[in-house]
Amino acid sequence: MFNDSLLDDANFTDLSNVSTEQTNASSSTEGANNNDTVNWAWDTDSVIPYLLIIDALLTIGWSVLANSIILIAVLIDRNLQHNAYFYGVSLALADLIGTVDLGFGCYFLLFDSWPIESPGLCKFWNSVDYTTGLIASLSIGAISFDRYKMVKYPEKYLREETTKRVIVRIVLIWLFSILFYVPTTTLWDVIAGYTVIASDDCDPEFRNVVGMTVSQFLAEFLLPFVVIVYCNLKLLLFVRGLSERDQGLKYNLSIVEVEQRFTKAPGSLELLEEIAAMQSEVECVKQDIRTIDEGRDNTFTLIILVGTFFSFWCPWEMIGNFARPICHCIPDYLYNAAFWLQYHLVAVNAIVYGLTIRRFRHHFNKVFRIFLPFRFPQSTDKSKRLVGIRSSNAVASMDIRLEQKSPACQQNGDVPDQPHRRPAATALRTTEN
Repeated sequence: MFNDSLLDDANFTDLSNVSTEQTNASSSTEGANNNDTVNWAWDTDSVIPYLLIIDALLTIGWSVLANSIILIAVLIDRNLQHNAYFYGVSLALADLIGTVDLGFGCYFLLFDSWPIESPGLCKFWNSVDYTTGLIASLSIGAISFDRYKMVKYPEKYLREETTKRVIVRIVLIWLFSILFYVPTTTLWDVIAGYTVIASDDCDPEFRNVVGMTVSQFLAEFLLPFVVIVYCNLKLLLFVRGLSERDQGLKYNLSIVEVEQRFTKAPGSLELLEEIAAMQSEVECVKQDIRTIDEGRDNTFTLIILVGTFFSFWCPWEMIGNFARPICHCIPDYLYNAAFWLQYHLVAVNAIVYGLTIRRFRHHFNKVFRIFLPFRFPQSTDKSKRLVGIRSSNAVASMDIRLEQKSPACQQNGDVPDQPHRRPAATALRTTEN
């Protein structure tokens, strides 16, 4: 009897221990489940996540709308089917594809992790994200080189920059970007045989590989940066010279117009020849002034595009792709801010195109007239002097003038560096006789 009671007590103790372990296990499991489902990176009372979601939705909506307008406008508008705008098509297409990344980026910031634990989806996000970013930066570099050559060497540009050559450059940009990032983001762990990324994280496998980081920085930032800075500095210096030439040409135009007033009276054949020569010179001078104005407009349009691009892109390249993988000294809030800022380029580039190129602005207004109560500003006489607003399909019009340039103007050569006077006294003496 005594032994039976001892056995009962022992069984009771074992059962109580088992129940206690089961209770602890169930509570720990519930806690783990709660942690898995509620893995929120922000306080429940914080308004930042909701602002982040609203910002993401607005940016995605605008990017899809604006970049689609740019692509469709080039397809249907013959005035935009010009070699110089094909690089913009490449940029708009990369931004439209890159819009997918913004949703994943917002999700990653909200949870500060990768709760869905899908390596395949993570690789897809990284490959699209990095590839479209490289395409965008290289396209901006190509646009800078194209505008530099078009403004400074217009006749050479018209002769050399054929549609075939431009398309080949764009195809090379896309192929290089795809081959540079898609294999490294999708096959790195397969080739290495192991992964360094946790299941609840989503970063490329090469994030801490210094050699890959340096190569990435050179291809994605430094090379386009050098090309862009060089072309824009040369263009700024050239435009400064154009402004001085513009003043000289306008001075010459005023002198010639004064001479015309004094030679209106009927006279000999020699006088009529003098009047015809003056009229030809007036047309040549006006043509040169228009070419200079269009070159200046194209330069300022490019500067706006490049300045906006680097304002959003530089922080991420310097902080996320260069400094943090090497020194691990960047605070999380600074890293996240640069990370989120660069995603807005998918919408900002389209805004720059819509505001600075008149023909694109026309197509934006046609759409906004249907869906929205406002329009982009139309250029007026006063607003034409605003930076970039006067660009009225200047690329195509410049090429047309080069093709239709009269022989008399072609003989005159380049625009003179210094203003010169025509012998007005000769015309006056002829009139008096």
